[in-house]
Amino acid sequence: MLIILAIFLTNILNILYEFTNRSLSIILWGVLFIIVSMPHALLYNSGLVSQSTLNLAGFFIVLFNLTYLFFKIGLNKKIHLNFYDSLIDSRKILRNNESTNWLMSIYIISFGMIIFGFISNGLSLLNFTWAESHLVNRSIYERFASFILISTSGLGAVFYLRKEKIKLVIVTFFFIVYIFLTRSRYNIIPFAIPFLFIFLYSGNLKRVIKALFIGMGILFLVFFLQQVRYAGTIYDLFKNYSIKDIIDNTIQFMSDGKGEFGLSRVFYYFLENDNNFNNFEEAKTYIRLLFLPFPSSILPIKPRDFAMDMWEAWHGSKTYIGTMHPTLYGDVYANFGFKGFLFGGIYGLFSTINDWVLLKQKSEIVKILYISIIGTMYVLLARGAVYNSIANAFWSLIILNIFLLIMRVSKKVKL
Repeated sequence: MLIILAIFLTNILNILYEFTNRSLSIILWGVLFIIVSMPHALLYNSGLVSQSTLNLAGFFIVLFNLTYLFFKIGLNKKIHLNFYDSLIDSRKILRNNESTNWLMSIYIISFGMIIFGFISNGLSLLNFTWAESHLVNRSIYERFASFILISTSGLGAVFYLRKEKIKLVIVTFFFIVYIFLTRSRYNIIPFAIPFLFIFLYSGNLKRVIKALFIGMGILFLVFFLQQVRYAGTIYDLFKNYSIKDIIDNTIQFMSDGKGEFGLSRVFYYFLENDNNFNNFEEAKTYIRLLFLPFPSSILPIKPRDFAMDMWEAWHGSKTYIGTMHPTLYGDVYANFGFKGFLFGGIYGLFSTINDWVLLKQKSEIVKILYISIIGTMYVLLARGAVYNSIANAFWSLIILNIFLLIMRVSKKVKL
């Protein structure tokens, strides 16, 4: 039981430290608390996983958490980060109406491109499944449009702070349609997460409490949208299910410890087998990250996604599309073995750099868009989607800044 207390203590210490420093990586530790720390404690006397495995996993988790904390404290002293004021200055965001109009135009055009892509690929908007949409060969323009839409998802929070209700309703409507079309549950996060941080780092206790409810709402929506995906087509969804059915299925799914609540069991499986699987402990995820800007098609030395190797290890069969994400702890363990806990220091550095980048943004509008992208990355990172989370954030920030540069230079739009 002491190891469980140590897990809770070190996880909560990281949450409190990030909170006092107004760091976005608080979301990383919040998600890890929900999908690892809590299920770990519930599994301890369940008999589903041996206590020796749970103790070893717990020791690894505690070492990782402490390494992260020590590095983060040391690095923050060097860089002098200070987020003790509100993260977003709502007074400054009321300026520069022209820039929000331009960003909204880009948002709507990218949405139109995505809809056109669905139709041009022969998909009926109400009668295709999530699996069918992933089998379609999407053009580079559709992929680009998806990145633009995700990159500008923070506009909902911008319009909320500017009290522009009509614009808020418009972008919210488009985003809801996009989520139901893609059936990708994590697409809700870039839109919702800026609201969480606006309340969490407001300096107001009541708003902090509201942030906790927003966080729980996001968690429920992620599981809710998973059940929407399981329903099949949009037509099947409205024909065969009521809202109550989907909500009941969602609650049952969460109660059974499935989905994200079961990811840590893959980590335990790797521990029990001492990483005795193909391509394990070869740092494949991080080698692939080093070559992030280059497609595998032009760079043969770039490894395939290690998440596919982890899927094969877990399921015991070959795959060309399946991926497995065993939480952040499981990923570093699978890549490096037990010494992977030292990567807590690397993630402490990574978090500090992200905090510094956000701190340097002079525009509150740009800051919110960055919060949307980086906050989403931390959620996916916690569940172990290391390469995808960082790659998506990297390309989203690149594309966003290209548009911001064009706006500044060609139209002299002040952000």
